[in-house]
Amino acid sequence: MPDQEVWTQGRRHCLHDLLSYQHWTLLAVSPRPEPDPAPEAVAAAHAAPVTVRVLDPSHGVSPHLPAGTLVLVRPDLHIALRARGPEEVRDCLGRWSTRTGAIRDEGHGRARPGR
Repeated sequence: MPDQEVWTQGRRHCLHDLLSYQHWTLLAVSPRPEPDPAPEAVAAAHAAPVTVRVLDPSHGVSPHLPAGTLVLVRPDLHIALRARGPEEVRDCLGRWSTRTGAIRDEGHGRARPGR
């Protein structure tokens, strides 16, 4: 996903500055300043660390991020999922991580810590 200017919590940020190698990031594009409880609940209930960032679409977020979109970004900064609802996010996190929070390494068949 290209870097772009986004607004969250009333402040302007570069999108890539909101992502981290330390955790999964769930971008929730919503005109409400408070996080939707559904994505927050998915993040809180999962063993892997997930940070929810609510992006305000009223400031001209790109067409890649329309209102209502949830984008799950892996710790390696690749997009794991674009979703329209928290159920899809829950399923994706379940496929990628273990109960201990380790992230499955699909290419090598072993897990690495989810930090």
